[in-house]
Amino acid sequence: MRRVVISGKAAVSPIGWERDIIVTALREGTRALVRPDFAPHSAIAPVTGFDSVRVIGRDKLRRYLSRAAHLGVSAAMLAVRDSRLREPLPEDTALFYASGPNMNIAEELPRGVKSPPSGLWILKFLLNTPTSFLARKLDIHGENATIASACAASLHAMGEAYRRIAWSVTDVALAGGADSRVSESAFLAYAHGGVTWQGEKLDYAPFHGQGRGMVPGEGAGFLVLEEASRARARLGEDAILWEIVGFSASLDGASPTAMDPTLTHPRRAVLGALGDMDPGDIDLIVAHGTGTQVNDTLETRLIIGIFGPSVPVVVLKERIGHSAAVSGAQELALVLMALESGFVPHSPAPFGPAIPNVVKEPLPSNGINTVLIQNFGFGGQNAALVLRRCN
Repeated sequence: MRRVVISGKAAVSPIGWERDIIVTALREGTRALVRPDFAPHSAIAPVTGFDSVRVIGRDKLRRYLSRAAHLGVSAAMLAVRDSRLREPLPEDTALFYASGPNMNIAEELPRGVKSPPSGLWILKFLLNTPTSFLARKLDIHGENATIASACAASLHAMGEAYRRIAWSVTDVALAGGADSRVSESAFLAYAHGGVTWQGEKLDYAPFHGQGRGMVPGEGAGFLVLEEASRARARLGEDAILWEIVGFSASLDGASPTAMDPTLTHPRRAVLGALGDMDPGDIDLIVAHGTGTQVNDTLETRLIIGIFGPSVPVVVLKERIGHSAAVSGAQELALVLMALESGFVPHSPAPFGPAIPNVVKEPLPSNGINTVLIQNFGFGGQNAALVLRRCN
């Protein structure tokens, strides 16, 4: 198997989409949660002020991109720019795009229109539309898939991209995606399921010990993966900072929503990503951390059971909400930006004793050389990815 590195990254998130702004927000503990008019006792985490025209350009087919697709296509193109790959990309570049269901149907129609104005309007609701849009914009035609495995989808996308390069199918792959769950219709779908956070104070915080629910968010994240020697020859040895060294996934089948309470299969995914590594080799864990009672309880047991109480744990959803299908790629891009800027992002809210090693104050990133990120989605979708610092 060939070595695989990350040569570019980007995020369009509730706390920003330009690297300097993102890093400042992470360093200062910015939280992007707001009270929506349609649910004043709850919260959402929207992306505000972003115009995809600045990234995509004036393309007549933009009209067929959904809200999430605008964010995802933009993040992919920003990641390509960050990688300094020349366009058009190699024709056999692979593309793995994570997407959630478009739950904003009413909001996506033109104002005052109750039915689509043309047959092509269905493109706004097809999950693979952003994939085909990116293929045209970047002139790429390699292996691809649109992945909809709930909250683990973007880690699955990264894992598929990693394997294609490691197995010599291609030298370059784009992996990431987008999701948006902040409209009224999307929020109500969660609320009717009883999983949304509510409170008089805006004190949403996963692992707080209360498990009062999650805050829907939106955003996008993309990473450019590249065969290691190719990336180093193109960019120079010092420009390559992170190598992917392990990925694994599993499927519970225990419940349509909750993790397997025995943790058999989530544990198998995490240990599979570690491979021959010892759990003690992990320097930092990026937790899934949704804030629901079930996730908080079971993920706490999983982390403590495998890694003990001392490995630092990063929890980002209290800052940016739960971006569902893209939570893995978006949060990984944000964490890597922080680590590359010299610090580990912290959780500004007070925490209970559920996971004593949650990072509560900014820590220096020196000594953080190996990072594990894990996602657990509805239907028992489990995924874990391990990265190692190159320099």
